[in-house]
Amino acid sequence: MSGERFLAAIAVAVAPGLAVYSQAQAQGYPPGYDIPIYSSKPESGDSPSEISFISENHTNTIVRELERASDTCSQHDLRREYVIDCLRVEYERVASLLPRRGEYEPVRQALLTAAERLDSIVTQSLDTEAPSVRVPQGGRPRAPRTGRIRAVQPERADAAIAAAEDIIAEAELVILRSGETPPRRAAHYSRIATAVNENLLVLRSA
Repeated sequence: MSGERFLAAIAVAVAPGLAVYSQAQAQGYPPGYDIPIYSSKPESGDSPSEISFISENHTNTIVRELERASDTCSQHDLRREYVIDCLRVEYERVASLLPRRGEYEPVRQALLTAAERLDSIVTQSLDTEAPSVRVPQGGRPRAPRTGRIRAVQPERADAAIAAAEDIIAEAELVILRSGETPPRRAAHYSRIATAVNENLLVLRSA
C-alpha cells in the first residue's frame, strides 16, 4: 500500500471517533466522558439507516445510561423528596437518546410512559416551597447537570415513593415481556430490565 493510500485509510478509520469527540465537546461533556451513540430522531421520515437494530453495543449503551440514572439519583446530597422527579428526568433523557423506530422502540416507550406517570405523582404531591435543583449526571462533578428536579412534600413522600416503585416495577415487567418476541431480543431486554430494577432499588433506599 502506498503512503497516500495508507494515510487515507487511517483518516477513514478515525473519522467516527473524531466526530464523537467533537460532539462531546460541543455538548459540554468533559474529556473522557462517555456519550451515547444515539440521537433523537424526527417524528417522521426516518430513513432505514436511522432504524436501530439489536446489538451488544446498543444494549451496552442503554444499560450504561440507566446505570448512570441510578448514580445520578442516589447522590448522598439529594434529598429523598427529589428522587422521584430525578428518575423522571433521567428516564426522559434516556428515552430521548433512543430511535423512534426499530428494535429498541418498546424500551423507549416504556421509559416515556414511566416518566409521564412519575411526573403525575410529583405534580399531585408537589412541594411548592422547595426549590427545584439540578445535579451532575452520574454524580460526577464535571459532568453536565440534569434538568430541573422538583420535590414532593415531605409528609407525602412515603406514599409517593411507594407509588413510584409500582410504576418502575411495571416498566421493568413491560420491558421483559417486550423482549419475548422476537426471541433475538430476550437477552438484550433482560439486561435492560435489570438496569431498570437498579433504578427501583434507588427508590427503595431513599
